[in-house]
Amino acid sequence: EPRWTRSGEVFFRNRDSVFVSRVVPGDAPQIAEPTPLFAGAYQSLGMEVRWDAAPDGTSFVIVRMPTESRPTVTL
Repeated sequence: EPRWTRSGEVFFRNRDSVFVSRVVPGDAPQIAEPTPLFAGAYQSLGMEVRWDAAPDGTSFVIVRMPTESRPTVTL
């Protein structure tokens, strides 16, 4: 589930972790060593995409796994 930014970075997931790598295109593209950004219990449904990065790479939207305990509302 790679997500590309306009600045030449690619964000990708490996299980519950999100990483970033700098990519320099060309005849022999150069790809930097991945850097971990954050981790959590996020949904993954095979080929269905459950997350995205902003075009400038400064923010993300990602679907978390539901938790056992649900918030209660008191009226």
